[in-house]
Amino acid sequence: MAYSFHRVFCGTPGNLEPERDAFYDVMAEFNESEAMKQGILFVAVSIVPHLVNIPAFQGAIDDNIRDCRYYVQVLGETWGPPNRNFEGSFALARKCAADPALPMRDVVLMCKDVTADRQVEAAALQSREEASRGGVHGVTFADIPSFRQQLRDLLAAWLPEVMAEAPKPQ
Repeated sequence: MAYSFHRVFCGTPGNLEPERDAFYDVMAEFNESEAMKQGILFVAVSIVPHLVNIPAFQGAIDDNIRDCRYYVQVLGETWGPPNRNFEGSFALARKCAADPALPMRDVVLMCKDVTADRQVEAAALQSREEASRGGVHGVTFADIPSFRQQLRDLLAAWLPEVMAEAPKPQ
């Protein structure tokens, strides 16, 4: 069977490595249980684990984002340290989604429900507020199991859209 490939980029600050790992697991599980039956493969795209200097690879990261159909930004109380910060990548993904000539169709901000005793960075707070006002597709998760379920729900919502655009067999 020939498959239609659709790339999904996931941006995670360094303190959210467990969520990035879960992203890969859920993508594989969803492909196996749902997407492959339809001739679809969602391709997980992210940075390598524990990469400490994103700016050195920003050009390649930006190229990958431009080639993706979906962008998932995971956000806790901060965008991350300067060398592992996805704020610019998130802004690029939003620009790509606004350009019909590019493949990007949806940008999702997945906000971790941080406890009240944690200080939330101003830029992260602003992005959370934008999502709640409808500026981007936003969801909230409490822990890894709820992150996994929210991501699975997104993939399930994207699958019919992808299927509708897939080339029909001759």
